[in-house]
Amino acid sequence: MKFILLSLVFCCLLNMPLAQTTVGLDKALAYITGQQGAFENFALSEDDIYLSSSHVSSISGVSHIYLQQKKDGIDILNAVGSVHLDSNQQIAYASSAFLDITQYVFHSGKSISQLDAYKPFSRLSGFAGIWSNDISRGSGREQS
Repeated sequence: MKFILLSLVFCCLLNMPLAQTTVGLDKALAYITGQQGAFENFALSEDDIYLSSSHVSSISGVSHIYLQQKKDGIDILNAVGSVHLDSNQQIAYASSAFLDITQYVFHSGKSISQLDAYKPFSRLSGFAGIWSNDISRGSGREQS
């Protein structure tokens, strides 16, 4: 009987931080999408961000939630926001490095010529003179 009771208590203790994080995530998303605090200049939807990591301090009970901004499924480098909730699940601190991506133009595909693709490599490797004339004619082979 003791074993069953201890197992039940142990399972409850393991699930408590998970429940806290889930409630915290909902609160953090509502805070961000509601354009409050550090996020007041960003019109973000839940499709623009995702949970990158979170944890609950075992000492203080503070929840730390980190979110990553993305565009069309691709992470935007260093565009990270964080929301920290105290042990009562109230917002204690928030920070944002999110970008206003509405001012940028994104291209759906990249297209460069064969010559432009080889230029950086040629310059770095010292082969610029060997390849440049032949590539510009379109044969794609080295000159002898």
